[in-house]
Amino acid sequence: MSNIYWKQPVDADFATASDWGGGVVPGAGDAAILNVTRQDYTVSTDENQTVGSLSLRSNATLAIAGGVFDAIHGTGSGVNAGEIIVNRGASVTVTDSLSNSGNLYVETGGAIVAECSVTGSGQVSFEYGGTMNFTSTLNQAVTFVGTGDLLVLETHKVSAGP
Repeated sequence: MSNIYWKQPVDADFATASDWGGGVVPGAGDAAILNVTRQDYTVSTDENQTVGSLSLRSNATLAIAGGVFDAIHGTGSGVNAGEIIVNRGASVTVTDSLSNSGNLYVETGGAIVAECSVTGSGQVSFEYGGTMNFTSTLNQAVTFVGTGDLLVLETHKVSAGP
């Protein structure tokens, strides 16, 4: 898998090749790495995207405004230390692994499908009607704001803290 890095701390569209190292938008065989330092920035997409894996530094935000964002190998050997925002009508599908020390935020009508274990010290937040489907272990702090769906597939234990 090739590592492809976001070049500058600028707000821009994920599909803009000139913002990626080598002038290539990451694809299914690539690790998309948003690790530029110095200031906060947002990379956004409203189209279907597929990457091999995805990793975000704490000052990076990935805003998925539409379509399906598929991370075949989840965070791979990296981590989501930033923020992934899933807007209405958009979804993120993650397989293999999801290490989250940042924030996963699902807005009304958005969805995260985690076909893997979700681990780390991060936060998962839902806004009125956001959905998360997972098929393995969810080891995260989860906050529900308003109503939403949490679908537990197969036989898994769900417990709530104090």
